[in-house]
Amino acid sequence: MRYSITLANPDYEIVSLSESKDDLEILQTETRHDNKITSYIQGATNDAENFTCQLFAQRAITINLDYLKQYISLPVHPIESIDSVTYFDSNNALQVLSSSDYESDLNAFSPLLRVTSIPKTKNRLNAVQINVIAGYKSNDITPTADLVPSAIKKAVRFKVYQDFINRGGSEESVRMSFENLLYPYRHTKL
Repeated sequence: MRYSITLANPDYEIVSLSESKDDLEILQTETRHDNKITSYIQGATNDAENFTCQLFAQRAITINLDYLKQYISLPVHPIESIDSVTYFDSNNALQVLSSSDYESDLNAFSPLLRVTSIPKTKNRLNAVQINVIAGYKSNDITPTADLVPSAIKKAVRFKVYQDFINRGGSEESVRMSFENLLYPYRHTKL
């Protein structure tokens, strides 16, 4: 099944600027490298998410499908919740699928949505939108990276350190070490 995903940027990074500056032994009051370090944090996190096929920081995601079917494997992991399922009906009017018309198993690695009552959709691209909150859960009221596994954070911190020291020109051994730290969290794409 063809799909596309629209990602919102997360409100936080899984590794803070402060943590990275501590790793690099840069005083917190020294700000001339902040933009570069922040860029390395974002790049390392993106690399880690791509390697593991997961999303770490919580964010809103829209999964676009061309049609509904009874079982839909959701192509993002982990998913905290399904906010809504909307679709364009045969008259091309946007409708909301009642939550009583579907059930989900979000704890499986390949989160699954089971549609119990499949409405007729318009024959068009992106006729269905599944709106979810994806990323690791948080114990805090305002989501933070508190429940992202420490090994994932360690890998990102390691990559940020290496990128800063080597000015982005990391060696093959750095990439291999980075991926080895992440390997236990790697999942194959759907």
